[in-house]
Amino acid sequence: YKPGEGMIGQAFMNKKRTVITHEKTSEPLVDLGLGKKNPQNLAIVPFSFENHVVGVMEIGSVNEFSPLQLQFIDLAVQDLALAIITLSSHIKLQELLSQTQEQAKILEVQQEELRQTNEELQEQTEALKHSEENLQTQQEELKVTNEELEERTKALEIQRDAIKRKN
Repeated sequence: YKPGEGMIGQAFMNKKRTVITHEKTSEPLVDLGLGKKNPQNLAIVPFSFENHVVGVMEIGSVNEFSPLQLQFIDLAVQDLALAIITLSSHIKLQELLSQTQEQAKILEVQQEELRQTNEELQEQTEALKHSEENLQTQQEELKVTNEELEERTKALEIQRDAIKRKN
C-alpha cells in the first residue's frame, strides 16, 4: 500500500491506531488450529520510531479487542519499530563495512602497483646513473686519447718538418 491508500495507508499517514469492528468481512481467514474463521475485529496499527512511521501492522481477531490487548499492541509495536530500525541500521552498517572492505582491497592493490612502479623507477634511475658514469668514463678516455693523438700529431709534424729540412 502507498501512504494514504486504503485503511493501512491512512493509518500510515495519520500515525494512529484504528480499530474496526465488522459483522461480516472479506478479510483472510484466521486459522484457529481446529478450524478457520473470519476475523470480526481488525486493529490497524502503525509503528513509529522518533515520530517516523516504520510500518503498519494489521491484526485480526475473532473477538473484540480489550483495552488491555490494545495497550499491549501499542507497547509491542514500539519494540517492533525499534527492532526494525535496529535491523535496518545493522544492514546499512554491513553494507558500509562491505563497501569499506572492498575499497581497502582496491587501495591495497593500488599501493602494490605504486610500490612496483617505484621499484621500476628506482631501477631505471640506477641504470641511468650507471650509464651516465660509463659515458663520463668514456668521455674522459676520449679526452685522454685526443690529447695523446694531439701530442703524436705534433710529434709527427715536428718529424715531418725535420725531414723536410734534411731533404
